[in-house]
Amino acid sequence: MDDATLGYGFSPTNEINFITPLILSLVDNKTLYLGGEKIIKWVGAENRWIKTNNGNVLDVNAMSAMVASHQDLNTVYAASSPKATRPNVYKTNNGGDSWVKITQNLPDRFPAVLAIDPLNDLNIYITFGGFGSSHVF
Repeated sequence: MDDATLGYGFSPTNEINFITPLILSLVDNKTLYLGGEKIIKWVGAENRWIKTNNGNVLDVNAMSAMVASHQDLNTVYAASSPKATRPNVYKTNNGGDSWVKITQNLPDRFPAVLAIDPLNDLNIYITFGGFGSSHVF
């Protein structure tokens, strides 16, 4: 069994944070995303876990926060924790088939929460844990 298999089982072999983001789609309440170095997706209509991003990591850090759109089943944001590199925020508009890095120069802090404007998927907010810098962007 690899990272995500058909059926109900999965065996993550990638790095995850102690508190791993697991989010439910607000659009259909049947789609879940689980974030580690790799992000896997539960597709309830098909009763299976699938790999996103062709099974590739987004960067060398595990995800620490994720949020799904209130309007579009395929729009999700994920923030990586600062382990090997500074944190980044990624976005998918195609249900995880591909992800795009949308940030530059975030503080070297731990992304704690991502929030999305329920009326506009282009407006997201991120809070950071840590000391010595701003915490809301």
